[in-house]
Amino acid sequence: MNTTFEMVIDHPDGAYARQAARASFDELDRLETCLSRFVDGGDISRLNRAPAGQSIHLGADAWACLHEAVELHTVTYGAFDVSLGSGLPALVLDPKSSSVRKAADHTDIDLGGIGKGFALDRLVSLLEDWGIRRACLIGGGSSILALDPPEGIAGWPVGLGTGSSSFRITLCQAALGASGTGSLGEHICDPVDPSRMLPTRRTWVCARNATWADALATAFMVLAEDRIDSICHNVEELAALIEHEEPAGIRPSLHGHPPLRNPT
Repeated sequence: MNTTFEMVIDHPDGAYARQAARASFDELDRLETCLSRFVDGGDISRLNRAPAGQSIHLGADAWACLHEAVELHTVTYGAFDVSLGSGLPALVLDPKSSSVRKAADHTDIDLGGIGKGFALDRLVSLLEDWGIRRACLIGGGSSILALDPPEGIAGWPVGLGTGSSSFRITLCQAALGASGTGSLGEHICDPVDPSRMLPTRRTWVCARNATWADALATAFMVLAEDRIDSICHNVEELAALIEHEEPAGIRPSLHGHPPLRNPT
């Protein structure tokens, strides 16, 4: 994932909260090993090196993350592609053996576009084991997973949008993913036509889990508005703010339900 994670925990015992946070960061280190394609001997690295037709057994986390990525590839009309067009639809996933088989030698998998969100979702059950329910988890500043908020407030406040289009929302048992063509924007491209200029400048996606919010924020950078509307219509509790780069300037558009809006 190659990023920085943060968390805010609301708990009466500060020392206990720090112990829970330490356990969470240890779990993130373990997930990094499972999901990164750069770890020699890791699941994704072994899959990428495997020849076509050879079944590769994956650990539970890598297999689950890849399975989510394949589903999101279908949901987004192919816009979210962790193989960047090198053969994701042709992967054969066997849930009984947690194995994967490639159809072509050149197929390479990179879970970077979904890994942060997936890792945040994995922390929820760990924190529940610690009895912690009031927390906000942040991955790289672009993926946020809000559990229950502190007493007395409706949710964790987060900002989205830029300039005159900026506003705040509150998150409770929901996630927000963001993507854009800022300093790291060159890593986002259309998997079908990598040379195509992206129609979107920035995206923010609110979903029930961080895995989908993270992946869809990237996919919505590539998709046309009618397809974004279709996805938001078909997926429950999914909403997005899109900033479009146009000759006249930046045009924001809102999609989905419940709509993203300033609670004040």
